[in-house]
Amino acid sequence: MGIQVGTTVNDLSRLFSNKMNYRSLPVVSFKYYLTDKWVLNLGIKSSKSKKVVIGESDSTLNDYKMTSNETRDVESKFLCMVGVEKHFVPTNVWDVYFGARLPFGMVNDVNTSDVTYMNGNYITNEQKRHCFAYGIDTYVGIQMFVADLPLAFSVEVALSGFGYRNDKVKHNEEFNLNGVSGKQEYQTTDGDDYKYSSLKVRSFERETDVRLTLNYYFRTK
Repeated sequence: MGIQVGTTVNDLSRLFSNKMNYRSLPVVSFKYYLTDKWVLNLGIKSSKSKKVVIGESDSTLNDYKMTSNETRDVESKFLCMVGVEKHFVPTNVWDVYFGARLPFGMVNDVNTSDVTYMNGNYITNEQKRHCFAYGIDTYVGIQMFVADLPLAFSVEVALSGFGYRNDKVKHNEEFNLNGVSGKQEYQTTDGDDYKYSSLKVRSFERETDVRLTLNYYFRTK
């Protein structure tokens, strides 16, 4: 039995990006050895990104006479993962393995914008995305043990596919334009400019990644 803690190259690139405030907990997995070659694992992954834009505009430099704009975008993701691994060279020095996991969880994205104009007009818009994520994660890895210690480092190359159920954005908009004020609610989806009163959307994406992990194995008698 062991515990695995790691991160991915994609997470590291987002972590050091100056375009957003990104935080991600390490991927934590618990590993249970059925035999020397077959392993069950259960893992969790959590991440959160935040981007805030606050600006004032010279109304003489834009066609819409905008004076200020404030935008906040917060996205969070929480996934559970259940999987199995097949180990081909289970030695005390190094190991090669292949695995597959089924991730599932929730994705939440909230975006708020507040735009004001020189003549007193304004538009505020709150966008919410709340969807169920599921998929499959396949990977090949090599594990290297540290002397006689119950520690090992792993490098994994992964190919993942994710589906998103109910992948739509709900808008709540308030406005005051040239003395006419009002509210409206509608739904949209990525890549589509139409406004819908109701919407059902499913989407799918595929990605490749490299994971770096540290493994600790509990000694057994």
